[in-house]
Amino acid sequence: MARIIPPESWILGKQLDLISNKSILWTAYGLRSLSKTSTLYMKRNTEHDPPYWRDPIWMNVNYMILSALKHCSLVNGPYRERAKTIYDGLRSNLIRTITKLGFCGNNMIRSRKREEVLNCLLAGPHFSY
Repeated sequence: MARIIPPESWILGKQLDLISNKSILWTAYGLRSLSKTSTLYMKRNTEHDPPYWRDPIWMNVNYMILSALKHCSLVNGPYRERAKTIYDGLRSNLIRTITKLGFCGNNMIRSRKREEVLNCLLAGPHFSY
């Protein structure tokens, strides 16, 4: 999605399918960094290392995808309108999440029992990368 895929490519259409699919990456809070269908989903990296990049909604990843979606929505191609629709939805979800939390951290965790943002890791009003 990082503006590498030509706007007329069928591959872009497949990428849009993946990011907008609620059972794969899409949530009401932002995009997951890894699909729920992955065997690595919510698996720890090591005994003492939590599952970074394996479920949290990482803001830096969402920002890069938002940027690519915005680009795709402005250039001519068969997926222009669809990219715009997904961009608008993702942007709204992220703004709502940040507003609810009161700040933006590097990643956000969902409750396993309900679709609710619980907290931001690396909490505080700082955002890095």
